[in-house]
Amino acid sequence: MSSESSNIIDIRANNKYAGKRMTIIEKSAKMEIASTYEEGDSMTNESMNVLFNELKADMREREQRTKGEVIEREKRFEKQLADFNHAAERREERFLTQIDTFNKETKEREERLNRSIDEIKTSIITFQSVVNQSIQTSKEDIKTVANEIKDTSKHVQTLAITSIAALVAVTMSIAALVITLYFTIK
Repeated sequence: MSSESSNIIDIRANNKYAGKRMTIIEKSAKMEIASTYEEGDSMTNESMNVLFNELKADMREREQRTKGEVIEREKRFEKQLADFNHAAERREERFLTQIDTFNKETKEREERLNRSIDEIKTSIITFQSVVNQSIQTSKEDIKTVANEIKDTSKHVQTLAITSIAALVAVTMSIAALVITLYFTIK
């Protein structure tokens, strides 16, 4: 087998042999067959042709078998490529689906955050208005209490002055009674 492979020329590597493979192999085979027989052998031209034809048939058979194997390998390789391509397309579709899902989830999160921010703003505004109303009501209540305190202090002052005046009047009337009694008894 090693002697056969050493006699085969790689046509792909040497373009000058393109299309001449069979001729080169035939010449090589003839040379091998001729070198195996010595001068004393009694082989005729006819037996050489029979051996040569058998060799050619074996070579054709081997070439057909090799060609079939190559075609089969190419088909398997093409199928593997197609399967790989299909798997890559599925991965790409899954990836694009995941990206779309991520984008949708991100939009939903953003919308939820915006709604929450709006609700917080509304709550703050409502709280501010309630606080402002409470402050305004407290101011009004304080003014009312201050006015009531002023009125009460004025009333208390009036009562104090009236009480003092009444005390003075009572004291004067008692003094007048005492004086009148004193002069009437005497």
